[in-house]
Amino acid sequence: MLTAFFYTLKLTREDYNALKDYGGNQLVFQFFYPSTGAPYGGSSTLAAYAMNPHHKPIDTSQQDKFQRKLLYINPSTEPLSGRDQYLGDLQVKFKDLDKLKKDCNARPEEYEYFILTPKYNLNNKHLYYNVTVFPTTISGLVTPNENLDPSPPYSSADET
Repeated sequence: MLTAFFYTLKLTREDYNALKDYGGNQLVFQFFYPSTGAPYGGSSTLAAYAMNPHHKPIDTSQQDKFQRKLLYINPSTEPLSGRDQYLGDLQVKFKDLDKLKKDCNARPEEYEYFILTPKYNLNNKHLYYNVTVFPTTISGLVTPNENLDPSPPYSSADET
């Protein structure tokens, strides 16, 4: 089934915990187009990587341990094309996602996955993702959320 929209994605608790256990202080997300993308209308997914500060890899020889591909949920309302948009790396710190889990659930580890909903920033024309937790057990007028921010690539100049 072809779609003209980016998909809402999910990062499972198991994948998140595996990435966090591997090390680093943040997740960096890169757009990824799987070879089996036809069932999802050619929409990309995201590959999540555990990273050190300044987008510095932990150990590139063990990529299978610190990379996870996010799963598709359903099409969003954000179009794949038809406007200027940047698809760059995105980042979020583990501490921010852990706070989000705590803000959403009385028992933070009783969630199933993070939901990543694509959003478009009209000011800088970047596609980014808004993150929520499923399920959420704490009720309120506003569901707590976190954004994946554009991530600049690592540079040795960042170490000075």
